[in-house]
Amino acid sequence: MKKLLFPIILTFLITACSPGEESSAEKESVPGDTVAVVDGEVITDLVLKSQLPEIPGYLMNQKQKEELIDQLIKTLVFYKAAMEEGLDTLPEVRAKLYWYRRALLAQTYLSNKLLNAPMDENILNDYIAKNKDYLSKRVDILLVFFTDSTLVPKIKKDMRYVTYRNFDRRLRKYQGNPDVTVSYNEDQNLGLILLQIPDVLADQIKATPIGKATDVVKLNGSYGIAKILRYKKSKLTPEEKKILFETLKRVRREEMEDSLYKTLKSKYEIKIIRRNVQ
Repeated sequence: MKKLLFPIILTFLITACSPGEESSAEKESVPGDTVAVVDGEVITDLVLKSQLPEIPGYLMNQKQKEELIDQLIKTLVFYKAAMEEGLDTLPEVRAKLYWYRRALLAQTYLSNKLLNAPMDENILNDYIAKNKDYLSKRVDILLVFFTDSTLVPKIKKDMRYVTYRNFDRRLRKYQGNPDVTVSYNEDQNLGLILLQIPDVLADQIKATPIGKATDVVKLNGSYGIAKILRYKKSKLTPEEKKILFETLKRVRREEMEDSLYKTLKSKYEIKIIRRNVQ
């Protein structure tokens, strides 16, 4: 399960241009009814709506609307002052403007394509039926992720002897080590845990007896190992069922995103010129 990450689009009232593209506030226009005018530049209700949280049915009260309008005016005032000082010509600013536009369009394209990701109660119930054994277990599970390959023998040895009684003492040596992340998950639904970790590690956990450490698996730029320290039988709670449904939707979207990326990637010519950029 992989996910393309796009930078967060900052709330700047600008049209981002790539280096060499013409940038002129006077030539920019956004349709809609006028909300405010700053030095001849119009802020419309569409601009206002574009800044609202993407929550279905979200509505602002009058005070919130006024505060948002004030914030938009404030941003536009600073923007105009920056333009007067020629800050839009700085190389690092032009680079960011270049990328904000592409990231926004890429994210919008992806969101539109994923609108049709099917997920309903039938899919949820089918998943529960096929994974009943994992979803009916609550476990204490230890997950260790690390990036230094020389640590493999040492961590494998530590995981072999670790228990729920001594894990803190045995793994304390890795505290503060930026190359190692130790995650102890107590009394968690095993089915939900398996959905939220890399597939290759999840497969190892499924194939490894409880109380034994998995093999070290190679991930994308790191390594992982796991061990279920203890478990008990437990029915899937209503709250866990809700979490499962949302997790399945996310996984489904990520799978569709990966598939779409692979399809489109073959359509465009891609050349990596430099990997070690300073």
